[in-house]
Amino acid sequence: MRHQDLPDGPILVTGGTGRLGRLVVAGLRARGAGFRVLTRDAERAARVLGPDVALVQGDLADVDPGGFARIFLLSPIAPDIVEQQTALIRRAGRARILKLSGSDWTLGASWSGNAHQRIEAALRPGDLAVRPSVWTQGALAGMVAQLAQGDSFTSSRGPIAYIDMRDIADAVLALLLAETWPANPPVLTGPRALDRAALAGLAAEITGRPIRGVPLSLEDQAAQLATSGASPFVQHYLGDFARLMHGDAAAAVTGTLPALLGRPARDVADYLREVL
Repeated sequence: MRHQDLPDGPILVTGGTGRLGRLVVAGLRARGAGFRVLTRDAERAARVLGPDVALVQGDLADVDPGGFARIFLLSPIAPDIVEQQTALIRRAGRARILKLSGSDWTLGASWSGNAHQRIEAALRPGDLAVRPSVWTQGALAGMVAQLAQGDSFTSSRGPIAYIDMRDIADAVLALLLAETWPANPPVLTGPRALDRAALAGLAAEITGRPIRGVPLSLEDQAAQLATSGASPFVQHYLGDFARLMHGDAAAAVTGTLPALLGRPARDVADYLREVL
């Protein structure tokens, strides 16, 4: 496999105040790595990350990436995500970019996946995209909330190889601090694909309660989302995800993460034991 040598120098972290970004920042700090966090709101970033984290004021379109060896590129799904991220890629200079991309099965099959695909196409030789599958903590939050109120949860999803957000952060850290990068985008998944019935069985085993997973149609899910206050844009891209996850698009399991980290990926059961 061809590898790309990475130069020495500090790391610029974008999206550092989000859920995943905070884990990446904490990991870089714990490892004594040189880094700065890009932020539009320095006061908020200092409150979230701590006053000792070095900040760069600005956004993806106007930050000066000069002096950085690596950039971790992460930003929320937004209508202008392609323009924002490609603006930074065009101005990155010598900095090598590690982009958190969409799930492999969404590329070419959804609004968000298509946006990430266009951004990946703008990456330069030596840059790298990372494609994690469905995030455990985000995707199962609704299930956990429902089980806090009763013994059932609803789901429209088929089998999914959920990946723990902490594993995504660990993979990002391993790559950011590596001397070389792989030639192809790593596709990160959890250790097994779980459907509604399997999740109900896990929850029942952990809680000792008779947990039921109740089928939810895509139409009913869309109706719930429409009354949630979500914007039409959010409804559109989440509807794409729901359509894909209703089948088995997200069921594939890879061994990429264990090979990268030298340990097994966290299982959904580990997360459910923490929160149920």
